[in-house]
Amino acid sequence: MMANDILQQETRIRELAEQIAKKSDNRKMADLVDLQDSARQLRDQYESLLFAIEDFGILIPVEEIGSMTFYHASIHATYFAAQGK
Repeated sequence: MMANDILQQETRIRELAEQIAKKSDNRKMADLVDLQDSARQLRDQYESLLFAIEDFGILIPVEEIGSMTFYHASIHATYFAAQGK
């Protein structure tokens, strides 16, 4: 009877070890997907920042800026250019 109990316990331990390994693999896959999403978001943010820098055109040290106004030609044309007519 004891040998049978030991065999059942060993089988159960092996099953648990396999379940842990599968969960670990699933966790690794989830982490990989999260990393890929984060990398994609960083790339998008980087591209967005590059466009913003190109749109801004001139880099001035922050401590030298007294005030500033953002100007975008398409917004001006859409909302303000018609008022002068």
